[in-house]
Amino acid sequence: KSAVSSATTINRHAEAALAANPNHPGANHVMGMWHYRVANLSWAERSAANIIFGGIPKGASNENAVKYISKAISLRPDYILYVHDLGLVYKAMEKYSDAISTFKKAVNMKSLTKDDPYLKEHSQNMIEDCEALE
Repeated sequence: KSAVSSATTINRHAEAALAANPNHPGANHVMGMWHYRVANLSWAERSAANIIFGGIPKGASNENAVKYISKAISLRPDYILYVHDLGLVYKAMEKYSDAISTFKKAVNMKSLTKDDPYLKEHSQNMIEDCEALE
């Protein structure tokens, strides 16, 4: 319930941020992750959304997630989170070779934040998962 309720609020705020500044890397990342999360809701989450909220927000897709997150990366290419999350989208799309190359890029990037070591470790684990699925 809270995931679907939050999705509408997040979308509204991300759209407002992008309207104010279409080249804000964080807003592009948030919009990309919104698309990814909503496009990949579980069957149970979708069912609950239909019953409680009358449906989920329309237009979410992994393709749009790639578009927004790729733009965030182009605006802030040194930010591991954006690269890592693009890898997650490619994995969800079953584009394993794209996911592997993206995760490898994340692993080899210079750490800038306290979360980067975890993201690099998770990216390495995702490389192994994708290689097993290829």
